[in-house]
Amino acid sequence: IDEALRTILSEGSEAGLFNSLNWKRNDPVQIRLPEGMTLEDVKSELLPDGSVLCHIEMPAVAIRGWKLVPHPALAPQKVNLPQTIETRFYSASLNKESGTLTSLKLKSSGRELLGGAANEIVAERPIKKEDAPADFMASSSGRVQLASSSEGSSTIECSNGPVAYTVVIKGTFYGGGAIERTMRFYHDY
Repeated sequence: IDEALRTILSEGSEAGLFNSLNWKRNDPVQIRLPEGMTLEDVKSELLPDGSVLCHIEMPAVAIRGWKLVPHPALAPQKVNLPQTIETRFYSASLNKESGTLTSLKLKSSGRELLGGAANEIVAERPIKKEDAPADFMASSSGRVQLASSSEGSSTIECSNGPVAYTVVIKGTFYGGGAIERTMRFYHDY
């Protein structure tokens, strides 16, 4: 792959990606680019760790290159959590206290996809101790819930960028440890 990339890309002025799957991809990807550079004609969003979220089109089983341009990826803007997050294909609603996903509806049909809260972390323990617990998961009736991420206080940070609406929920969890959940709602995916 490295050799193939070198034959189609100019060193230092282009970036290349390889799609090993046998179907076309158009989902956003997170990549590392030289600081202050983006891919030409590609929606890009700067992430907190310095990587770049790009919405690209990739043919099946293909290598594709993009010219690097001296234009920094745009950082998302901090926003208040809206009642409903709208994307091209679905709408989502979150609980403003816990950050759990309470609704996810397809725009094409209006169909609700959730039967209960989602993006909730739950600590459980089996009622009966197994000899090899790493190889066994008791059914839900065989477990007792100790805590959930909805029980403690949480802070919710929202941002809206060129590629996605991002929600980060921070709080404490069972035993006092920190917990952080990130949900990314892509505008066009």
